[in-house]
Amino acid sequence: MALVGVALVEALILAGLRPLSPLSLPGLGLVAAAALLGTTGFLGGAAVALAYYCFNATGARFPEFFANAHVSVGWLASLLLIGWLLIGLRARLQTAKLAAVLDQTLRESESRFRHLTELSSDWYWEQDENFRFTFVSGATSLHGALDRDAMIGKTRWELPALNMTAQDWDLHRAQVERHETFRNSVVQRVADNGRTSWASVSGDPVFDDYGRFKGYRGVGRDVTVEQEAQQALRRSEERLRVIADSIPAMVGYIDTEERYRFNNRTYEDWFGIPREQITGRSLRELWGEERYARLHPNVARALAGERLTYEYTTQERGVERHILTNYVPEFDARGRVQGFFVLAHDITPLAAARNELRAARERLESALGGSSAALWDADLRTRRVFLSEAWAEIVGAPRGDTVTSLEALLALVHPDDVEAGRRMSLETMKGLRPSYAFEHRVRAADGQWKWILSRGRVTERDPANGRALRMIGTNIDITDRKRMEEALQSVAHSDPLTGLANRALLADRMRLALARARRSGSACALLYLDIDRFKHVNDTLGHAAGDRLLKDFAERLRGCVRQSDTVARLGGDEFVVLLEDLKDLASATLVAEKMLESARAPTRVDGIDIQVTTSIGVAYGGEDASEEAWLKRADAALYQAKGAGRDRFFVAT
Repeated sequence: MALVGVALVEALILAGLRPLSPLSLPGLGLVAAAALLGTTGFLGGAAVALAYYCFNATGARFPEFFANAHVSVGWLASLLLIGWLLIGLRARLQTAKLAAVLDQTLRESESRFRHLTELSSDWYWEQDENFRFTFVSGATSLHGALDRDAMIGKTRWELPALNMTAQDWDLHRAQVERHETFRNSVVQRVADNGRTSWASVSGDPVFDDYGRFKGYRGVGRDVTVEQEAQQALRRSEERLRVIADSIPAMVGYIDTEERYRFNNRTYEDWFGIPREQITGRSLRELWGEERYARLHPNVARALAGERLTYEYTTQERGVERHILTNYVPEFDARGRVQGFFVLAHDITPLAAARNELRAARERLESALGGSSAALWDADLRTRRVFLSEAWAEIVGAPRGDTVTSLEALLALVHPDDVEAGRRMSLETMKGLRPSYAFEHRVRAADGQWKWILSRGRVTERDPANGRALRMIGTNIDITDRKRMEEALQSVAHSDPLTGLANRALLADRMRLALARARRSGSACALLYLDIDRFKHVNDTLGHAAGDRLLKDFAERLRGCVRQSDTVARLGGDEFVVLLEDLKDLASATLVAEKMLESARAPTRVDGIDIQVTTSIGVAYGGEDASEEAWLKRADAALYQAKGAGRDRFFVAT
């Protein structure tokens, strides 16, 4: 810029004009360079101005300027001083601008920190060195139990809490006075409306650059839903334990390490040990080495996934017991055994009756006259069967003894049980087993299926060829026992609110459906549904109304499908429907349209009509590697249906 000034001066001289000073225009360039470019511009401009000053120092071109040395030197010194002052001013301005930028950056960083903190929790808080709240941000309403303004200026222990005693607060106060970090401290409070709320609070101590304690900062979460769910689960477990304790049989659960994880009061009565001391023990510890060796083969079969029933005899405190035991394996979503349920009945009276049968048939019939055990005697040559009066009571036939044929009895057996029963009978008749015990279903006179425990053995053979000629045995009605087992299974595999299948049962049926589809080529489909804007119903009408809406929605889904289809609730307002044996793939979309129409009908709750809709994702099965992949496809289709505006279905590609 100083060079530009020199050029302008030379141009004026060439034009016949004579400036009074050679430094006026170069000096202006020097000042501009110092202001715009700082020290670099100043030094460059000063060098140019000084060189031009020396070039004209003879005074021939600017005699008036150089006539007085004080004037020329003053000009030069003034320009240099002005340039240097501009450099200093420019540095100050740059420093102020940098400070402003840093301050803005700090404020933005703090804003982002608090925003991210509030996103990852429900609120953010700060306390001073006296542990008094100085700042609270975020949604701190907690159903009315927390008032942000009421918290400012107070310590945490000055705010009322139901679950914290004076001793609890003393421990917490000692912890923060030691300036320690604390995590997930749960506090229960009561709002003005009487509702209980729970908060989980975490905090870290804050120190300045000199290590001096300045207070605390931390976050809080509303854990009311989790705490209420845990309380509901505990109440459900208590009810289940009361039910199990009222069953006159040993009811338990054994895990894959062969340890008892649950046992009812009957165990306590049998072993004379408090049941709290039984839970956690292994089978070997509870039963002893000798009896464990007899139990272990069947335990291994149950842990391999086999459901079985067997009998054994044991001595407990000098009393011999004949036990009828059922092992029912539990599987996870991937089909892996997690453990098994135990249902063990004391059938000592039945065993005594069986011994009486061996001793004298007449005495046995007298003993069985008023019992539920029916004696049967089969002549294999004529295929005629005699059954005692108890059989008529079991199947609802006219009172009295029954004489029928093997074919007529076989016609009463459930089709699914025929093959297994025939196999066990043939093995007994061929001498491959000394006797058989077989659980199966028979149709009673009223059309209902009754569960029967049938036992039999060969009592007469042809001396010439060993062919079985006669078999005798008993039939016992175990329908009530089966219902108990099914009730226990239902608890493990059904949704407690709606009675629908839960996630575990759905996964098992999906696995079987995929296997059948691959084997037979039949069509099957999965419908993934949720209730549109269900959260709004819970927020405005309460969870009780939401639960009634879920029950009504479940019934509507049941009404849209066949009995052979599976309707399951995964949790919240998410439902899944498994359709099998479809005529074609388009049949699934017809069912989806039916469900959309059914969901649109209002539901009346507490005198209020609730209007909701549903969104559905449809995924055809048969090619998925697993039920999990199938379910993910249906879930993705559901979100596409919701993204397209809700109240519609979308078919996964």
